[in-house]
Amino acid sequence: MGKGTFWILGMSFSFLCLCMGVEPGKGGELPSPALKPVSYQETPASMAVRMMEEARRKEQEVLQREQEVKTKEERLGALKQELESLSREVDKREKELKASLEKSQDGKEGSDGGISQLAKLVEAAAPEQGARLLAGMDPETAAKVISRMNPKKAGRLLGSMEPEKALLVSQALIKSKR
Repeated sequence: MGKGTFWILGMSFSFLCLCMGVEPGKGGELPSPALKPVSYQETPASMAVRMMEEARRKEQEVLQREQEVKTKEERLGALKQELESLSREVDKREKELKASLEKSQDGKEGSDGGISQLAKLVEAAAPEQGARLLAGMDPETAAKVISRMNPKKAGRLLGSMEPEKALLVSQALIKSKR
């Protein structure tokens, strides 16, 4: 090896030391972040491929979300229709119950016939609706209606009533059984 070769090696060593943050000839230790990692530089073609793959992935996510939203909207529409149908049915039954109640209180039908009919209508209604209807009656009439109902349905109906009103109706039931 000639003097020129040593000179090139010395310069290369000095350059490397400077890159690593160590002064040449001092024998110092490497600083904590020794060498910065060399980052992979993408070529324009690989960058375009990566970006297209990312765009396709995001497009698939968007399409999937759109499908989920569409499915949920369809389900909401069906539930809305079902709810409207149930609401119409509840309104219809409530009107029937009120009409039957008015007939029984007006005495247009025989005393027993009107109460039996009312009991059938109340029994067919939801417990909350029947409880609302019977809450407007005097406790004795409500007790007569409940006494003509299926015991399980009557129990659910009493459970749906306000506690004070249920107590009065229950007391009237006890009195009527004696």
